Amino acid sequence: MILKELPSSGQKLLIAAGSTRGEGEGYGTGAGDDEDGFLTALDPSTGRLISSGKSNHRIGTAQDDIIAGICNDPNDEESFYVVGASKGDMEDPGSTVSTASRGLEAYVRKNRVSDLGEHWTVQWGATKSTGGTATAVAMECLVNRNGDVYVAGVVQDGASMEGALGSKGGDDIFVALLNGDDGTVKWMVQLGSAGNEHLARGGGLAFDPSEDLVVFGDTDGATRICRQ
Repeated sequence: MILKELPSSGQKLLIAAGSTRGEGEGYGTGAGDDEDGFLTALDPSTGRLISSGKSNHRIGTAQDDIIAGICNDPNDEESFYVVGASKGDMEDPGSTVSTASRGLEAYVRKNRVSDLGEHWTVQWGATKSTGGTATAVAMECLVNRNGDVYVAGVVQDGASMEGALGSKGGDDIFVALLNGDDGTVKWMVQLGSAGNEHLARGGGLAFDPSEDLVVFGDTDGATRICRQ
């Protein structure tokens, strides 16, 4: 959940994000019984849906889609980000092509505060050298003072992210840096050992005093994780 302000009126609002298969006043209208992400705008003084402006927005495709994290853009009152995973094509939600044969694919979406709609979306898949389905979930995001956004998550079971070097085995953490204006990927790395690495939930990314990125998580592999 993040606190923002409508640029047009100065109204403050809390934006909550999550995933659901249901429908309701705070979640918007779904299509089918697949899981979708949702954005809900609340009045911070009452905890109720905002009375003016758009109070909810549904994010999804014809396949299962989840939102795993949300972060503020401190440089722009009109923008914020959500991250998660999808079995559909989040860059083209109207597409009927499913990525189900490859499993969940990670994505990041930049959104507008005014109507909760989309600025842009970038999605990444993962592949396994042994074949079979691969799962990648974006879980955390963090915006730097230049307006670029870091995205981090987990790619599971020996799979390799698009744009990163191969896995060393087990579950790995991936980190990417994207241009905040248009979503261009500046770089992506996959961090892991022969064991399993997982990103800390609800605080896996932070800046040090020099605004270098710090990644928090856990591993059951080597004490020192190899940077690729």
